[in-house]
Amino acid sequence: MKHRVRPFVPPDGSFSTEEAFFAEFANTFTINPRGRYFTAAQKGSMSVPIMKRYKEGLDQVARDPFPVYLEPSAETRKKIARCYGANADEIAITRNTTDTVSMILSGIDWKPGDELLTSTMEYPNCVATMLRVAARFGVTIRQFGVPMHPSATADEVIESARRQIRPGKTKVLFFSAITQSNGQMIPPRRMAKLAQQHGLITVVDGAHYGGGCSTRSSMTSV
Repeated sequence: MKHRVRPFVPPDGSFSTEEAFFAEFANTFTINPRGRYFTAAQKGSMSVPIMKRYKEGLDQVARDPFPVYLEPSAETRKKIARCYGANADEIAITRNTTDTVSMILSGIDWKPGDELLTSTMEYPNCVATMLRVAARFGVTIRQFGVPMHPSATADEVIESARRQIRPGKTKVLFFSAITQSNGQMIPPRRMAKLAQQHGLITVVDGAHYGGGCSTRSSMTSV
């Protein structure tokens, strides 16, 4: 036997008083009124007021990625700048380290045939970013090895990078200050000095470098 389930209708007639509200609410959606499907807490259509508010949030993030800070971003940038011996206008706050590396490498004035020199111990996200840059701009990626024996010295790391620099070809020296696989440190200042001696741009993934500042950052210098 089939039973017909009847919708519940409160005896006080309260549904009828809300009918006008829901009719107006239904008109705030841009989708066709026929075949509407709404699902809670998942994907679905948003009403026009919600979309407007959502866009305001996206615009705010574009202006300032971290509006939830307890202080203006300008003040935070000043504190970070003191940690790195930089000026506040040299500091930018981004969404994350990978985002920063992508912006920096993609913003370099690459020419076809330029070379990007990097280490053999980079984070997967950085490797993926370099591969995209290489494919987009016609850049060649070269690598230098990082000595890993127990008595390895900073001099060996510097010499390994120096041997792979090709004058007139190498344009950027990219490395992580703290390597991905074993936490070994590559000396940032000495590497930057090496790059400057050859007219290269230095890009450093410094996500794990500034422990004193408790800051995730990437740095670039010419």
